[in-house]
Amino acid sequence: MFIHIADTALYLLDDEVVSVQSHLVENEGELKRLWLMLETKSTTCFVSMNYEAGANQEVMEVQSPEGITRVLNLTDMTIVQKNGKQQVAFGDWEGTLRKRGFAPLIAAFVAGVKEKTNPVSTESSYLSHSLCEKILADNGFGFKPNE
Repeated sequence: MFIHIADTALYLLDDEVVSVQSHLVENEGELKRLWLMLETKSTTCFVSMNYEAGANQEVMEVQSPEGITRVLNLTDMTIVQKNGKQQVAFGDWEGTLRKRGFAPLIAAFVAGVKEKTNPVSTESSYLSHSLCEKILADNGFGFKPNE
């Protein structure tokens, strides 16, 4: 479940990741909550997922010299800049697949099957999976990558 959040965080960053920090809480093999902080030279991205609070909440925040953008549950976005604050949200009748970003993913997948192309780069997939592997290793689950 967390890979789509990690993948989005990598996509949102402006440069190479220079620092990765995370914390994972589980109970009897069940994920309770997880946070991840990625940093580039000029941007910090903080993402978290919480299943323990009963809210099943996902939060993403990108802080850069241009401002702070916060996305809640992939549906509500707040942009704070020097000149003010902007709230962006989907309408009540907007479909869940579109709100969560799956509609364009499905369309790209179907087009890829038809055209025999891969809409996702191998490098992008590798980075996302490596990041999730690092989160697990850094939090005591499995082996440390590149050791």
